[in-house]
Amino acid sequence: MKKRIGFMAFSIMIAVVVACSVSPAAAVAQSGSQSFSELAHFTSNFYETGVGTIVNPEGKGDVLIFPYYDVRRIGETPQQTLFAIINETPDSDCGFATKAGVAAKLRFREFDKSDEVFDADIWLSCNDVWVGTLERNSATGLTKLTSPDLVITAPGTAGCPSTSGSTFTVSAALSGGVDFFTTNVTDTPPPALTKADLTNMGYFEVIGTERTFSKAASGKVTRLTTDNFDALNTLSGYAFIVRVFDGVSDNYNATAIANFSVSGRCLFAGSGSEDPRLDAGDDGLGQLEFALSKKNISQGYSIENSISGKFSMIVTFPTKHFHFFDKRGDISLPEEDRVPYAILPDESLSLPFTGRTSNSGEKVNAKIYDRLENLFTPTSSPFSPRDTPDFVLPHEVSILGLYQGNPPTDLPKPGQRNTVATTTGTPGFDSGWIWIDLTKGVNDTDITHFATPLDYNFDFFGYEFTRYDGLPAIAFGLQEFSNSAVGGIYGDLNPAFYEVDWHLLTLE
Repeated sequence: MKKRIGFMAFSIMIAVVVACSVSPAAAVAQSGSQSFSELAHFTSNFYETGVGTIVNPEGKGDVLIFPYYDVRRIGETPQQTLFAIINETPDSDCGFATKAGVAAKLRFREFDKSDEVFDADIWLSCNDVWVGTLERNSATGLTKLTSPDLVITAPGTAGCPSTSGSTFTVSAALSGGVDFFTTNVTDTPPPALTKADLTNMGYFEVIGTERTFSKAASGKVTRLTTDNFDALNTLSGYAFIVRVFDGVSDNYNATAIANFSVSGRCLFAGSGSEDPRLDAGDDGLGQLEFALSKKNISQGYSIENSISGKFSMIVTFPTKHFHFFDKRGDISLPEEDRVPYAILPDESLSLPFTGRTSNSGEKVNAKIYDRLENLFTPTSSPFSPRDTPDFVLPHEVSILGLYQGNPPTDLPKPGQRNTVATTTGTPGFDSGWIWIDLTKGVNDTDITHFATPLDYNFDFFGYEFTRYDGLPAIAFGLQEFSNSAVGGIYGDLNPAFYEVDWHLLTLE
């Protein structure tokens, strides 16, 4: 995010309707002289084009966000999360002398307040795949990560080397499995849950920290010296939420952030360090949140009794923790070094979120439509869509379940997937679609979610925007069915549809 001063401008509101896996960038880039692919993958002309940190619809970037992992027992059935991180290097020659290896920070955050529960520095060679399995350790109740792939175990100091011959020491340090930890979980968990339970669901980040030579030899990776240290936009990934005994595997692709760092600097902070974080990008946290912002989200649902339909909307806020009053660790830093929007102890601190502390949820408006616009009686409204009761998305990963009758009020709890619930009415709609407005709180017409970054503008392929309405979020619809006649549960994770609301800078 670049600072702009002295412009006389006014805002034009735009709305672009896209799927979660598609960015408005694709449409904007069509009118330019250079393709989106080139701008996203090769960044030598980054500052001339004003591309900015973006969500790449092609699925490649120097940062990945996996918005959902889950190893809880659903009913009596255990779950695993299997994931893969790929270094899709454009380098056709993957010999020792090429510079296509990538070091990255892999960090897991629990679902309730985004407290970090595990991190490691990993390394991927040219065209490498780094795989991991998450499962619940029944002896400790903690999530356990197992991987046969390489982790950086040394050096333990920050920065990139200035002399030739510097190396990373790498090993398969997670091959026997390592438990997550609760050291950073300082708040009381929701009722009925322990701190160990918190580690069983959440989201995770992969931040490219340094480019290296392509291959390892004898457990050593040769690091670059005076070259550009940027981890190029070559990372992609996917995950599966698996219940083996139910025969269910729900998969999704990671959200790829391109151009997170293009200035040539090194982001490696030392093995064992909790840095870098998602606020470490060249354009700042504000530009990342702009790229992730959504005015509303929607998805189709089915909760038909005849096929035991179950639907949940999964909504992740991967940057909300940076805005908490009570968890902000940078209050003593100089003003210019603090997180954007977290400079003054006033209302601007929590923007674009309205929840000002780690115990605050985000109020949303929602409408639930049936599939045929049928009459809806004998409820308070005889027509579709039906307004839902007031509800709040209380967690950093909220799983909103739809119920035809009275939903449970004691969520989250062991054995239940959902962390929050709402009704479709009694009698209720059994299929249709749900639309969730992320721009204002329920019954709070004076509260609007938006970011107004004062003298900052957001860059997007040569266009500049002064503001966005909505929240930085990643959303999926989780739909499952049961065929009781022959047995078997079927399901899938589908990206939510969404709109963005960006205000275009225009000069007088």
